[in-house]
Amino acid sequence: MMRVCFVAILIGFLSHSVLAQWRSIGGPEGGHIRVIFEEAGGTLLAANQENLYRKGAVHESWELVLTPFENLPVLTITQSPSGSLYLGLGSILDTTHTVFRTDPGFSSWQRSELARGTDVRTMISLSDEKLVISVGSSVLVSNDNGLTAVESSLGDDVIIQKLVEDHKGQILAATNKGLYYSDSELINWQQVPTIGSDHFIIDMEVNAQNQVCVLDLTSEQVFFGDSLEGNFRNITFNMGGFPLSGISFDVANNLFASTFDGKIFSYDERDNRWLEFFNNGLEEDGITSLLKSTDGDLIFAMEDDGVWEINQAGETSTLSQGLVATEIMSMANIDGDVLVSTKNSIYRWETMEDNWLEILVDNDHFQSRSMLTQASDKIIAASNNGVMAITITDTSASIRSLGLPDLRIVFLAQDPNDNIYAGTFTDGLYVSNTSDSTWTDISDGTLRNSVLTDMEITTAGNFLASSNQGIFISEDQGDTWNVSLDGIPGVSDLTQDTKGYIYAASGKSILKSVDQGKQWTSYPVSPQRPIRRLLATSDGSLYAGMEREGISHSPDEGQTWTKLSEGLTTSTIVNLIESENGNILAGSAGGGVFLLERSTALNPDVSSLNIIVSTFPNPVKDILNIKVNIRRQQNVHLKLVNLQGQLIQRQNQMLTAGENMVSLDLANNRPGCYFLICEVDDQTAVNKVLKSNY
Repeated sequence: MMRVCFVAILIGFLSHSVLAQWRSIGGPEGGHIRVIFEEAGGTLLAANQENLYRKGAVHESWELVLTPFENLPVLTITQSPSGSLYLGLGSILDTTHTVFRTDPGFSSWQRSELARGTDVRTMISLSDEKLVISVGSSVLVSNDNGLTAVESSLGDDVIIQKLVEDHKGQILAATNKGLYYSDSELINWQQVPTIGSDHFIIDMEVNAQNQVCVLDLTSEQVFFGDSLEGNFRNITFNMGGFPLSGISFDVANNLFASTFDGKIFSYDERDNRWLEFFNNGLEEDGITSLLKSTDGDLIFAMEDDGVWEINQAGETSTLSQGLVATEIMSMANIDGDVLVSTKNSIYRWETMEDNWLEILVDNDHFQSRSMLTQASDKIIAASNNGVMAITITDTSASIRSLGLPDLRIVFLAQDPNDNIYAGTFTDGLYVSNTSDSTWTDISDGTLRNSVLTDMEITTAGNFLASSNQGIFISEDQGDTWNVSLDGIPGVSDLTQDTKGYIYAASGKSILKSVDQGKQWTSYPVSPQRPIRRLLATSDGSLYAGMEREGISHSPDEGQTWTKLSEGLTTSTIVNLIESENGNILAGSAGGGVFLLERSTALNPDVSSLNIIVSTFPNPVKDILNIKVNIRRQQNVHLKLVNLQGQLIQRQNQMLTAGENMVSLDLANNRPGCYFLICEVDDQTAVNKVLKSNY
């Protein structure tokens, strides 16, 4: 998360906050689905990297399936003739259970000791209820629902990608070393001569006529054969040159092939050609899974846009209703709401209505890794094609380039003088004033050859840039750079607290600097998983978003950490921000957005508070409106301080009981971050205010 604030004071009277558990606020529908499966009764199952979802009838919404395995990816699903479902998982530890059995209603689960600690890429259940599991180069065959198994091997260096049973009861194995088939006992395996070791087979299907089609990763070609003994012919041509992602037959034996640039082609065997069947128009949104439905429809998942269906009339419709499996790329506060960017579009969470709206940018989809709020209707966004200014109106937005059109922008930062800093993937760090679109490269050779991840500006004006090679420091506003810290795992994020201390996420630990980034102290956060994001909040707390471990919280400047993940249904957290009212929002990698609401230990009932304060608009250009709610008539003291603790404005007013409106004129204030302090009796309320010139 990108957060640039000059802070020199600690607002200590906010440090007594108590935080409740996280709750999901949903998020944009869709997401990166890796596996689709249709049960015998027509219920659809879908899995992303952490969660399993189910959907019954066509008009029903998806619902999250509660599973006994936490945060593990489902790699394969199969169903036995008697109805039992088997799920094969990806492994994290040597002790991880990776094969589970459940009933169609998911009311009871049994875990198998087979394949423990290994990735189970593919499983099939045979007509005689045998369960066949692939583990690396080995095949496990179980006759007792996964309790025990007989093992056979396809040979050294062979990795099985997919298992398929043909219509003669023969088992076929697609591998990185060609195509194999087994004997009737599933013990001995032979290689198909015409699909030998020089073929890396990533997908395979058998149609109703027992014809075999394979997808070869090595040559990026599709081969089709009438039998295993015969020759396979290459049928790949005129498909646009993009890598293929999968193949599938429908119930009428029509062959389809999908690509990683979001296209589906159908094969016309009579004319020996491929016809474009579907094109989503988004090259970065590839097809990840193809499924032939029992009713003849073709169901598929797109990289980050959920599940879709093409019926027999060729009509396309989304099946993503209620499917919140999106990865959140960036978040930003705007006019009391929250903007969220996924890999496909920008959405607005209306906090009062608890509602999500998609924002179409120039009637198209748009993604951003970093967003800076400039006004109540304007943001500056990092994109794959430079820096963009976006003006938002209701559910639409207009866009214009601010420069660097040929560069992939990773993060944005802004200083109080309205200078914008743009960090690129491997092309250095640039600065520009928002009054024009002229950019200056302020990075040296070392910085330019690093993968930059974030930037902070300290209270003394030092520039800190994090990267895959450590942390760089400039004490002269980017004219020269030195290594602040190296010899450590790559640094994924930087944040700054209310004392001006700098924190860096590096592997499983955080690094802390109390001297403007010159010296660092390491504190462990997790024994197992790396940190993806850091957030320092206005009450002095620290939050660490972890990979597959949820969120950890530190109340003592990073010295000790406690896991704070209750209520999270997705454990990989990729974004953290503090909302304008002090709540914490966490963006996940595949489960939408979660909210942590603040409550106070000393005053658990809001009605007992003597003062409740809110501000709008925020960011503010000129007039800041302040809504003050007090229980009785009394004198209220308002102070606006900057991030060095200097008093900027003071106002004392006698206000009546109930709701009052007060305003401050900030038109002549410099852009940046301020604190509004409101005092009544022995209670104090503090609101963070962002001043902008836009």
